[in-house]
Amino acid sequence: MKYFSFILFFAVRVVFQNDLNAQCVGALSLQLTGSSTGTNTTTTITAQPTPLTKISIDSSFTLSVSATGSNLTYQWWKDNEKLNFITLSSYTVTSASYTDAGNYKVVAHGDCGVDITSDFALVQLTPLPLSWLDFKTKLIANNQVQLDWITISEINVKHFIVERSADGINFEPIIKPIIARNTLSQNNYSAIDAQPFSGLGYYRIKELDFDGRQTYSQVRSINNAEAEINFKIFPNPSSMNSVLAISTNWNEDFNFELFDVSGKIVYQKLKLKGNMIELNGMSLAGGVYFYNCKTLKNTVTGKLIVSQ
Repeated sequence: MKYFSFILFFAVRVVFQNDLNAQCVGALSLQLTGSSTGTNTTTTITAQPTPLTKISIDSSFTLSVSATGSNLTYQWWKDNEKLNFITLSSYTVTSASYTDAGNYKVVAHGDCGVDITSDFALVQLTPLPLSWLDFKTKLIANNQVQLDWITISEINVKHFIVERSADGINFEPIIKPIIARNTLSQNNYSAIDAQPFSGLGYYRIKELDFDGRQTYSQVRSINNAEAEINFKIFPNPSSMNSVLAISTNWNEDFNFELFDVSGKIVYQKLKLKGNMIELNGMSLAGGVYFYNCKTLKNTVTGKLIVSQ
């Protein structure tokens, strides 16, 4: 009797095991949806997530996997840390930030067999270009010019360079570069031009990336009128036989240069000093000229017209 019972138990076990094996083999070509297939089939990943995804800040991305199996459930991981409540066959981020960059994988679990892990999917976030929110100039004490600018989304920014121009076309740096903060939040910067042009001057800010790329702010102009009244060249316009003179309240040496329209220096006097200076030895043909008068603290540029 015991021998018969053993044989019966062995036969039932074999039949049951064979039936279970029959239910846990094969695969159905279904996308992962989280619902049961109705039949116990081996868990198999049939399509891996995209191996590399590059997107910009605030853009959306979706990672997904396709598989077959019975009563499938899923768990997404990022940088080997479980993402709580992310248990569908796809994972979507609608507005990406830099914290969303990393390596992702998903583990598929079904009624049959061991859990199956997908290949890794790398998400890289490409920075947006730096945004210039504002740039202003204003006159402050001692005829100095204060420059204030605001940026946002600073990524890979090396430094800022303050540039000045007398004509709004040709710019040159005037102070040491200002190191960038490289943050995504709003950044406020300020600089002082202690020796601005007398009269009208132009300013812009150049931004330089570590990879050599650069962008510029808008150009701002400012009229340092108080300094302008301390310098005058007369008569202007003048005639070919006129004797030119400079009137200034400067108490320091200055250099005077006169250029023709091609940029050639046609007259030059160095280390002039005084409140009324005659420019002797000058012989000019009729036409348009440009002058540059510079001290250690001030620079005046302007146009001189000589009639025939």
